[in-house]
Amino acid sequence: MVTPYLDVIIPVPPSNQRDIQPVYEIASLLAQGINKKIDFNFLLKNRSTPQLKAMHDPQERQRALSGVFSLRNPALYKGKEVLLVDDLYRSGSTLKEITHVLYEQGQVSNVYVVTLTKTRVNR
Repeated sequence: MVTPYLDVIIPVPPSNQRDIQPVYEIASLLAQGINKKIDFNFLLKNRSTPQLKAMHDPQERQRALSGVFSLRNPALYKGKEVLLVDDLYRSGSTLKEITHVLYEQGQVSNVYVVTLTKTRVNR
């Protein structure tokens, strides 16, 4: 079990703007439930992207995500254990890009991921 070692929970920024962001709500409840810090402002989405679930080509998804994410204060969680929370797992492209940013820019120790649902991949 990794929960005792987590330093912070970071929800993945949503693709669509809504009055209530489900991933934020769920991440908040998770943080409360396991008594961990949550940071909504650490991971930044620098520009809008098309919905990736409509993209079937892995290279197209990678191009769409390149440079999309950055960190507000990269040194904040250096050497720390981070849990990413996302609502949807399809190809893993978004989580892979964010994990890369967390390791490279943020120099975190470990990244763990939890998603709420997995979609079927059309190949």
